[in-house]
Amino acid sequence: MAKGLVGYLRGQAIPPTTGEKVEEVLVQWRQRNIPLWGQDNTRDERRAALVLGNALTTQEPVHFFAPVCPDYPNDSRSGILGTGIGKTIPPVISFLKGATGLLGDYGVPYRFSVMIADTETDLEEVVALLANSADDFRERCKKTAATVQETAPDLFCGAGKTIATFSEYFQGRWHQMQNVWEEVVRRNIQKGSGFACFLNQLAFLRKGKYEAQTGRECSSDDCIAMAVRHYAQYHALGYWMRQHGGAMMVNTDSPNLRAVRRPFEIKEYCPCLPVVSDQLLRIPIIIP
Repeated sequence: MAKGLVGYLRGQAIPPTTGEKVEEVLVQWRQRNIPLWGQDNTRDERRAALVLGNALTTQEPVHFFAPVCPDYPNDSRSGILGTGIGKTIPPVISFLKGATGLLGDYGVPYRFSVMIADTETDLEEVVALLANSADDFRERCKKTAATVQETAPDLFCGAGKTIATFSEYFQGRWHQMQNVWEEVVRRNIQKGSGFACFLNQLAFLRKGKYEAQTGRECSSDDCIAMAVRHYAQYHALGYWMRQHGGAMMVNTDSPNLRAVRRPFEIKEYCPCLPVVSDQLLRIPIIIP
């Protein structure tokens, strides 16, 4: 636990008694193997503590955002999209059960949104491999959401505890937001900075993943395009979460989390994006 955490919270207008409770919660999280990504980073820990402290003093709930994958086959060339529970979902459900139970014990208000990423409906070649149509792809993901709810009815009982597909949650705006961020990512690649080297290397390392996804051999340009796409998706999600001062992200470990931790900023107004007062607001990331 970072030294002086209660003192830090006092400087942020969080009373010492509340700060002590927050410290207890974070200790309990550690003991229950609920780690923060980069948990040795004082800035991460302080931001998580401030989110918890604000929840206790202002009743602004901690809002967990948990994007998860659909029920993918191991390889798009040898199977179709399932309607069961994909591999990334059980750890998230286990985390939410433990974390929200603990927050309830300490009187910390919370919400959570589990979002099934039916984001590939704009990739015709992927849809052709995994489903009969884009609508069928979306329906399969909806069935996965229903299956998850059926297996954990107590978890999703009550207001502010939701599971939905991206299409439902973002009300059809997801690809518009993603496209905005893809352009931002491309502009930053063109600057020839360290970021360009990072993304080029990531594209090379994930060539096999992209080929399993598309069902064909991918060229260097194909790999770069996929890397840009995925990085932009994390940017879009991070930007969306920053509407909520109490946001925390629950996600499998990924190099793309850099987009949430070190985001680019958008200077021009984009009608498809929400208004965010602080585009660099730090979001605690939990790897279940």
